[in-house]
Amino acid sequence: MLTPKELKDKKRYGAVWSKHWDYTPSGKLALALSGKKLYDVRSAWSDTKKETLETQLPKILGGILRAAEHMKLKRQEAEERELQWAVQERRRRRLEKAQKLFQQRVDAVDQIVADYQKAEEIRACLAEMQRHGVVESMPVSKRRLLRWAEDLAKHLDPCSGFEFQTQQDLHKGGTTSLVDKFCPNDSVQSARKKLI
Repeated sequence: MLTPKELKDKKRYGAVWSKHWDYTPSGKLALALSGKKLYDVRSAWSDTKKETLETQLPKILGGILRAAEHMKLKRQEAEERELQWAVQERRRRRLEKAQKLFQQRVDAVDQIVADYQKAEEIRACLAEMQRHGVVESMPVSKRRLLRWAEDLAKHLDPCSGFEFQTQQDLHKGGTTSLVDKFCPNDSVQSARKKLI
C-alpha cells in the first residue's frame, strides 16, 4: 500500500519505488523460531490448506527438539574451534618467547665475545706501549689512564671475574679508584660508557 507521498510521486513521475513492505493480516497462524544457527533446520511453521498449526503440533515439537539439538551441536563446534584457537595461540606465544630467549642468549654470547676481544685489544695496545718504552715518558694523568685501561681490560674479560668497585664500597674501605678520579659523581655503568 502506497503512502500519500508515494501516491504523489507516482502521479508526478508515473512510477514509484518503495523500500518498505506492507503486511496485511491473512488470518493464518504461524510459528517461527529465531536464532543465528538455524539455517540448516526447519524453524518456521504455519497454517496450510491441508493442515492447521494445531494439527502440526507433534511435528512442530519434533522440529523444536531438532532445532535445539542443532543449536547445541553448533555451539559445541564453536567452543571447540575457540579451544583449538586458544591452544594454537598459547603455542605461538611459547614459540615466540623461546625465540626471544634464544636471541637474547645469542646477543649475550656475542657481547661476551666482543668484550673478550676488546680486552685483548686493550692488553695488546698496552703491551706495545710498554715494549716501545713510551709509558715512562707520559705525564702522570696519562699513566693513571693506562692503569685504568688495565682494569678495564680485566673488567671486560669474561675469564677474569674482575669488577670495578662501586663508590660506596670504596668509601667503606677508604680507597679510591680511577673510576672515582675520572668520574666522581657517576655510577660505574655510566662511567664505563664514558671512558670506553
